[in-house]
Amino acid sequence: MKVVQGWCLPDSDSHMEQYFTAVGKPEYQPVHRATAVSYCDKFRVALDIGAHVGLWARDLTDKFDTVFAFEPCLEYAELLTKNAPMAVVHRCALGSCEKSVLLETPLDNTGMTHVVRGSTGPIPMITLDSLKFFNVDFIKLDVEGYELDVIKGGINTLRDNDPVIIVEQKEKYAVPEEGPQAALKFLMKELNYKVIDRVVDDWILRKL
Repeated sequence: MKVVQGWCLPDSDSHMEQYFTAVGKPEYQPVHRATAVSYCDKFRVALDIGAHVGLWARDLTDKFDTVFAFEPCLEYAELLTKNAPMAVVHRCALGSCEKSVLLETPLDNTGMTHVVRGSTGPIPMITLDSLKFFNVDFIKLDVEGYELDVIKGGINTLRDNDPVIIVEQKEKYAVPEEGPQAALKFLMKELNYKVIDRVVDDWILRKL
């Protein structure tokens, strides 16, 4: 572990140091976060899915009554607890079913850690619906191409809570059989969500 401008980061990660230097302050995606949260009417529960080391979770704990943060890599989850001590941390992956998976971790940019599709490994995966959350007003979903799987495993949570959602959709992470922006299209077609804003590759949606 190393500490860079007040953030506990993995020793191997050089990306965040370069990012902080480039933007001139120790914040990550503040415009994305502020824009998305501005559409919330209530601030009870927020879910940070793909929390990494807490670069969103820390700020969300200042705005919401409770923040549940999901990070499957145990090393990063430990740093998450240090960076965002008020968040409730779940050390598991989320997906469309319960199983065990393998993670791939680029050491220089650990925020790109992702589930290896079709893998079997030591990391537990559960569904969002299995946790039976209520009063969820906001969800940040950034899991490097696994977004649709998470949504399918949390479809009842989304239907029952109608949260504002910000979801990353990058072309390079598109699954060929699903096509580009699959999670976005699913939210709009199956769950009656509407795109209300966009910041770079992050789309903000709420129920019609």
